[in-house]
Amino acid sequence: MVYDMTMEYAKKVIGDDYKKVKVMFSNQINGSNGRCYPYLRTIIYCDGYMKLNRNNSAAIKYTVVEECAHLIRLPHDEIFYKLCRELGCDVSKPPETIKYYWKYLRKCDKCGDGKYYSHKPRNKICKKCGSSSTIFFGR
Repeated sequence: MVYDMTMEYAKKVIGDDYKKVKVMFSNQINGSNGRCYPYLRTIIYCDGYMKLNRNNSAAIKYTVVEECAHLIRLPHDEIFYKLCRELGCDVSKPPETIKYYWKYLRKCDKCGDGKYYSHKPRNKICKKCGSSSTIFFGR
């Protein structure tokens, strides 16, 4: 499913050159859902992230559109976001239902404030309200 969707959006972005795009899956890309190497025409997706979100079509579309847009525009600037919107997905903010493979979420029960970390936070104190009733979500 991810491969077919990638080819569909790559065709919209780069035309007939989409046939040269290589799609790979790896757990060696820590800290991101996917990586695009436009000069090599290669997109690598985080395998764990894709498995975690396999039933979440919004999260998969979000990731595929973002990586395919990187085939012609690397920086996350207004031109990049406009291209993604033209492809049918606003990637300026992730879908609410997305699950991150490589992130931890610390959410406060008292004030509802949440923050993502790439490692498990050491303390349970909320920086917004000072409460110690926080919950961790992650691997």
